[in-house]
Amino acid sequence: MSPLWRDGNFRRIWAGQTASIFGDRVTDLALPWLILTQTHSAFDAGLIAAARYAPIIALGMVAGLVVDRVPRRLVLIICDAMRALALFSVVLLALMGRAAPLVLLALVVMALGIGQLGFQAAYWAWLPDVTGEAQFGRATAALEAADAASTLTGPALGGALIQAIGPALALGADAASYVASAASLLAVRAELPPMPATQPISWRGVWREMREGMQAILASRAQRLLRALQAALYVESGTITVLLAVLAQQRLHLPAWQAGLIFGAAGMGGLAGSALAPRLMKSSWPRALALAFTGATLGLGGLIGASFLRGGTAFAVAFAANLLLDGSVALAFIIAGTASAQITPREVRGRVFALANLYSAAVRGGSLLLAGALAARGDPVPAFVAIALGFVAALLAAWRAEISNQEGQWS
Repeated sequence: MSPLWRDGNFRRIWAGQTASIFGDRVTDLALPWLILTQTHSAFDAGLIAAARYAPIIALGMVAGLVVDRVPRRLVLIICDAMRALALFSVVLLALMGRAAPLVLLALVVMALGIGQLGFQAAYWAWLPDVTGEAQFGRATAALEAADAASTLTGPALGGALIQAIGPALALGADAASYVASAASLLAVRAELPPMPATQPISWRGVWREMREGMQAILASRAQRLLRALQAALYVESGTITVLLAVLAQQRLHLPAWQAGLIFGAAGMGGLAGSALAPRLMKSSWPRALALAFTGATLGLGGLIGASFLRGGTAFAVAFAANLLLDGSVALAFIIAGTASAQITPREVRGRVFALANLYSAAVRGGSLLLAGALAARGDPVPAFVAIALGFVAALLAAWRAEISNQEGQWS
């Protein structure tokens, strides 16, 4: 680990991203809490949350073409600035004593989606150039550990902020974190390889270049399997904040600070998953993913059980179950993301990761609408069961790939 942590550029990136994801954890609780408080409707909360993915679906491939041409750090900074301004608009209305209209909340969520699209496509194409291929897996695990640490304390902070100043003002913490992220990116002074040579964008060439990104995925058996397995992860990560808010507020009737602790329990598991990832990456990634999906299935089973309990017992079971669930999902994201980056040619990374974001947005958005409908009566159990079935299918597919690998049929 020493060469990685001695790299001042990585330390700046890590610090900025840590601040940003701490803010995101506050929003994960504050935004659905705000919508549920104003509408008392899980379906409305799911619908507005799903708006985040509409621009990602519409603009996914365009983002990939831009990221493969424009300096990627510039894209990252612009995306951070846009998301900060969007959240500050809600905070400003709250300071004026006015509730944000649902239309504005939907627009803010869409702005967050556009920022996420550009940032993720540029970030995963840019980071291997900063850290080097040899350290990329460790860098991914270190950043996932920061995410886990933020998940441990961020939602608890969010719950405390909601109790103290309300959910709208609590969103200001995330806005400030995007400012910190942009500042850290401005401080990076890395000598990076030149951008891959590309032709100017033309209408005739757009489809050809899009096909190159698609073919990089479709022509590879490993890429196809990774995308199939990631679908289960996208469904869970896209719906879990809304479902946990429904579980805590409408099913278990917990106060905001206890809900924050349940959200934050995921951080303990995430830290464990991040610590295990480098060790498990020494074995085959299908086996590592199979183990991760096993833990995720057990975690969802715990949340289902907590739904039928009450009081302190329900809180304790939900806390432990979310710890196991998020730890397993974090581990799976590290393994899948590292494997995908390592088998993707550098010259098409932007397009491949933009396609991955588009695919992720379609799965997350659709699953949010379905989960909101399933939980419309304040009961998240049907949605939890559906996600658990997806994890079981992914678990079986990963083990099948591992068996094929052992028999020499996998390449």
